[in-house]
Amino acid sequence: MRSYLRERLPEYMVPAGYVAMEGMPLTANGKVDRKALKEVAWRGGSEVGRRLPEGPVEERLAEIWREVLECGR
Repeated sequence: MRSYLRERLPEYMVPAGYVAMEGMPLTANGKVDRKALKEVAWRGGSEVGRRLPEGPVEERLAEIWREVLECGR
């Protein structure tokens, strides 16, 4: 999919990762539930380009960002 999009879009528009879903989360009136969609993206986000922190400084920075972003990773 990435190579297909790179042929047709500028590099900055090509997604870094993808989340496989059976369907879009919908509200009771059939519209896309954006809040639920954000939750799915955080839980199932791609690991592309990610790496574990190395050393005590990176560990502390990662801990600070987890607190700021309120995510458990």
